[in-house]
Amino acid sequence: MIYDNVEDGVHAVMFPVRAVDVYAETETGKHDRIPGKRALINDDTHKVLSVVSEKCRVLHNRTALELARRCCIAAFPNTAPANWKVFSVEAPRTGGHCRIDLKHEGAIGGYDWSFGETEQDVFGPFIRVSNSYNRTSVFGIRFGLVRWACTNG
Repeated sequence: MIYDNVEDGVHAVMFPVRAVDVYAETETGKHDRIPGKRALINDDTHKVLSVVSEKCRVLHNRTALELARRCCIAAFPNTAPANWKVFSVEAPRTGGHCRIDLKHEGAIGGYDWSFGETEQDVFGPFIRVSNSYNRTSVFGIRFGLVRWACTNG
């Protein structure tokens, strides 16, 4: 789902995650730990997000977003950190994975963002951070360009 309200989307994906042991009922009333496995749970709702290897290291969405913000500044050092804003959040209701897009608000000096047939179209950089707790997407940060306003109607 793509959140219409960006603040709601950011809030929805910033829940705490905890790793817990996984057990199987091998006989009635007897539970044995499954070696090498852990369940990742949403610590707010206590819902299981996935079962992973116990070697799996969890990267929380809050940390992933902070790393993306650092990448913004490293890639565009003449920008102010406060000007990089989240403009899109996409995640299922389960919170198993998410994509968060950031764009820079305002002009970025020193870069020529004009492309295409007309100089009227304004482009700017955006960064997409992807992360998952259910192994559907590996943590990633991708750079791209977005056309801010369409001038051809």
